[in-house]
Amino acid sequence: MNLVFPTEGEVIDFFTVHTGYLDVHRISELLVTHQHANLQESEWKHIYKVLHKLKSEGYLLVQNEGGDIYSEKFSSTPDRIEKFNERKAKDKEFYTNKNKNRAGTVNFDYSNNNGIYFIGDADYLFGIKFSSASQDSIHVYNDHTTIDYIALIKNVTNFDQINFNIKYDGTSRSRSPEVGQIVLFKNKNGRYALIKIEDIKVENRGDKNDEVTFSFKILDDKYPDLIVGEERFSGNFSLSKKSKTDLDDSVVSGDKIIAMGIAQDPARESWYKISWPIFRKLPKKILVSIIFVSISIILLFVFDFNLDSVQIGPLGFAPPKEQIEEIPKNIQGEAKLIADSIVITGWEDPGDYIGYLSQISSFYQRHQDIYPAEAATYKRQLVEWQDKLQRINNSGSTIYNSDFRVLEGLVNSAQSQLRKISTIINP
Repeated sequence: MNLVFPTEGEVIDFFTVHTGYLDVHRISELLVTHQHANLQESEWKHIYKVLHKLKSEGYLLVQNEGGDIYSEKFSSTPDRIEKFNERKAKDKEFYTNKNKNRAGTVNFDYSNNNGIYFIGDADYLFGIKFSSASQDSIHVYNDHTTIDYIALIKNVTNFDQINFNIKYDGTSRSRSPEVGQIVLFKNKNGRYALIKIEDIKVENRGDKNDEVTFSFKILDDKYPDLIVGEERFSGNFSLSKKSKTDLDDSVVSGDKIIAMGIAQDPARESWYKISWPIFRKLPKKILVSIIFVSISIILLFVFDFNLDSVQIGPLGFAPPKEQIEEIPKNIQGEAKLIADSIVITGWEDPGDYIGYLSQISSFYQRHQDIYPAEAATYKRQLVEWQDKLQRINNSGSTIYNSDFRVLEGLVNSAQSQLRKISTIINP
């Protein structure tokens, strides 16, 4: 989808807007592609509302030839046009950092050009992003819009040794090959490329500059499904089911969790996104059966359960009736304030939900004389989730879709119970 940003009657240019996390005060990638045709109406309204706010606040949105989005704020139309032309000139310089050959060896200073180097062209174009790891290894990413998946190929030392009859694990946003190791890339056109890390230099570890030397080979044939990866909205994001079907044990490196940042180093990862392909792929008969069984279970639960016993408290906890009748107005007001502060838009990351969970836990801790079970449960849940996400960040990986859903459900359930607390009518 192309957007036009006119300013004072003048059309600056067309800007392709790509999938990403959008924050008015922190923009490095932008939303919206034709792949979002399955978005709900409310989600489209949210997108356009934020984009309109950007335009009204004077942001110029620019996409270079390599597919990267930039945004800058200017005070006047002439200033915008001048800055836009400057940016285009920089983009041309940026895009010369490429090798159109199908094979070769490259020396690249990865501290420049956002760490991105281009190999190939047209349908065979690959934008490879690097960042520093150590003197013996380097991070590579699937961040660029030309890239679909990446996979680390182990136990081989040259391109001729690669087995093209197995599927490689492409479920991670980043890989950290060591010198001598090979990485397989799949681009948006279904083409494949191989790079082998030949040498790494790190400026702050005694070298003159940051530099990676790598050899590459772009495969001529269009191989079917060499990489098993995550289904995504676009090249920058992934997080859905993790499938290991037919994966060779020698190339599956444990239960990896997908990292979800935007052009950031792993140590600073905090952005996550979710795709929703699972139910769309199910046959209609199976989907109808699942819905029927789910509704039946819910109905059995409702008619077989004494609803009066669970008026208050998440996770099945309920304070005694005499305590419910004595809830002070200030506690009800506090519960309403916290419930109203939890605004779920569909673009939350785990950090957002941890923040919400912290507010919820603090509420029950302050009022544990009334809600002892909830206070203990949410305190434990908060500590467990904080530890879990810390381990994920330290390992440079991300969170499974199923775990994310559990965290999301926990917050949604707690929000509902807070609303019930806030609406109880005291005698």
